Amino acid sequence: MPEIITKIDIALPEELNRLTEINFLRAISWKDESKEIKNRIVEPFEVGLFSSLPYNDSNIPKTEVRDRILPADNLEFIITTTPTTKVTSYSNVGTELENYLKFLLGQYENQVLREGIITIDNEPYLKISLLIDKINQDIENFKSGRAGIRQNVEIAKPDTKIDIPSAISIVIGRDYSTFSELNARAYLDAKKILVTGNERAKTLERLMLEETLKTIGTKKIKETYTIVFPFENISIVYQLIPRSSISYGSIVSAFIKEKPKIIKSNSQIGDLIKAQMYLSEEEKELLKSKSLVDEDFETNYRPRIRSEEVYIRLKGLITRFSLYKVKHSSSSIEKNYWIHSTTIS
Repeated sequence: MPEIITKIDIALPEELNRLTEINFLRAISWKDESKEIKNRIVEPFEVGLFSSLPYNDSNIPKTEVRDRILPADNLEFIITTTPTTKVTSYSNVGTELENYLKFLLGQYENQVLREGIITIDNEPYLKISLLIDKINQDIENFKSGRAGIRQNVEIAKPDTKIDIPSAISIVIGRDYSTFSELNARAYLDAKKILVTGNERAKTLERLMLEETLKTIGTKKIKETYTIVFPFENISIVYQLIPRSSISYGSIVSAFIKEKPKIIKSNSQIGDLIKAQMYLSEEEKELLKSKSLVDEDFETNYRPRIRSEEVYIRLKGLITRFSLYKVKHSSSSIEKNYWIHSTTIS
């Protein structure tokens, strides 16, 4: 029969250093229990802590501010308040740039001329200044979010790695957002138990991954693998899914990063900026003397000057973009596990 409770008791998981049925069940239950600790104690207390300071989205500090909060003896919190601004989605900027270049090439091949496109050596060349302007405008257009603040809490005292509680109780109906020593102590215990509990859960996940890699015989995951860990009462399904991501911010920077005041052999300068420097024979030779342009750069772009404007090969731009997509891509593995079946009665 259901019972009414006044508190939720959550125990710290034991060391999860073996792949056993009981450890899997504990790790799975910890996923939900850790969310309860975070949602019922950690987040409400931090909201109350932040509200004790004068900063908000209407009162934004000019620079990052660190405030010390001392709720009790040997208990010290550092709250960092950082002003935020709108953020550019470089994924959108990069995708727009790639589509724009391909669009221009398609238009040219269909004999539709666009602004900034001319023909040199029987192929399309694009005016650099026009492309730089477009990229910079897209960087502004694809900004999202709002100006405001970001705040986080650091526990300065005591050390969160010592005196780890074996369990924590969440009192139903208690307002953990109220700033008090009692709630501060509860917050400290919650953070301690979360850190240690999550570390122990990760130990089990690491063991799972190691055993799975042994089973499939490779560490290079190029396709989805689904593995079953069978036990007496349950089966655990463990899935590895390869993922890849592209740093479009790095790609955009590779094209338009501004030149430094003093150019050195290791200076990072965007391709379009380098090509624009060809307007000056002195700067062009400087780039070459510092080995900042190579044969591939010349082959891809073949910069040409027409009416005091620099033009580069449109096809070379598309090729270069593809090369940067490969260079600035990274791979990762998404790991998921869950109970597949049970015979527990």
